[in-house]
Amino acid sequence: MNSFPQLPGEPADSFEQLLLHRDFGPSRQFSQTADVVGCSESTLRRRAEEWNWIERLEAYDSDVLQKVSEARTTEDLA
Repeated sequence: MNSFPQLPGEPADSFEQLLLHRDFGPSRQFSQTADVVGCSESTLRRRAEEWNWIERLEAYDSDVLQKVSEARTTEDLA
């Protein structure tokens, strides 16, 4: 799987929040993450826009689903 790097200039707290948000999976909601990290949903949305969370998470989710699909195909062939 591709690494999930912190972007140059991205604050550590923002990146940590992104990782927590990422780990909720494809059905993630900003309200879930806000509850866990203790900040407002609007703060997370601003950070998401500033640091391209949506695009980064779409690429991550796609990569994860591809790996799962490949693993299932390998299992089926075995």
